[in-house]
Amino acid sequence: MSADSYSHCPRCQPDGESTDPRQDAIGRAREAYGKVSLERYEELLRAASAQPESVEPYLREDYEFYWKDGSLNIFYNGYCSNCGFLMEHCSSHLPEHLDLSEEQVA
Repeated sequence: MSADSYSHCPRCQPDGESTDPRQDAIGRAREAYGKVSLERYEELLRAASAQPESVEPYLREDYEFYWKDGSLNIFYNGYCSNCGFLMEHCSSHLPEHLDLSEEQVA
């Protein structure tokens, strides 16, 4: 089975963090401008240029939605090949408000 999608791991890349370490480092260097010595500022810029341009998405996500016996079944599995983070979810719901009478079916 192939993955439904790949995304960024919540453990490797917590919410609010950029997926571009180089731009993050350049931003930190700009914030330091005028607050640190010229040598330190240039060192921060050199360090920023050595950063990768983006973080690869390591979280493989597989999911499935299907009807069976009048219930909506949901399966989700997310696994990070970088840190080993694993998230699984499996549930079955019988919607109370669902009317399957022939009058409602188009």
